[in-house]
Amino acid sequence: MGKRAVCVRLCDGYHFPLGAVNGAGDARAQAGMCQSLCPGAPARVYVMQPGSEKIEDAMSLDGRRYDRLPVAFRHANTRDDTCSCRPVGADVGSPLMSLLDDLTLRRGDAIVTAKGVRVFRGATRWPLRHRDFVRVGETKLSPGARAALATIDRLNARAQRARAAARDAAAARVEGGSGVL
Repeated sequence: MGKRAVCVRLCDGYHFPLGAVNGAGDARAQAGMCQSLCPGAPARVYVMQPGSEKIEDAMSLDGRRYDRLPVAFRHANTRDDTCSCRPVGADVGSPLMSLLDDLTLRRGDAIVTAKGVRVFRGATRWPLRHRDFVRVGETKLSPGARAALATIDRLNARAQRARAAARDAAAARVEGGSGVL
């Protein structure tokens, strides 16, 4: 296994994997991904060397070892409610990063969006663009794969309509005075 990037929260040392680092361009892209995934806290990319499973040996892009970080491993012993990747006041259901910043997507990956199922057709630049995603019917997927994704699309649309109806009903109860505040 080659070099791997991890995103390290600089307020408590918490870390999570990002992906492969095969060159300087990968490292810069992973740094952008780290910031996108952790916008509520200062974070930095560290790189683990091939074959290493030890975070303490990981190095930042500017040559600093993880175990030299003043907050290294702090997350293991202390909980700090002010140290979170999610920005203060952010909706728990909202994504931390845009799909257009996702480095993990590969040609043919299907995703569910608010506009329905879309298939990633590939891209030549990053960040991605909306036109890099197409409707299921615009792909060359097998008939079976198209049918399965069409079913997911219908179920997603039905679930979105049900959520909207529930929100509308709750709002009507509150406006009608029967809601509990």
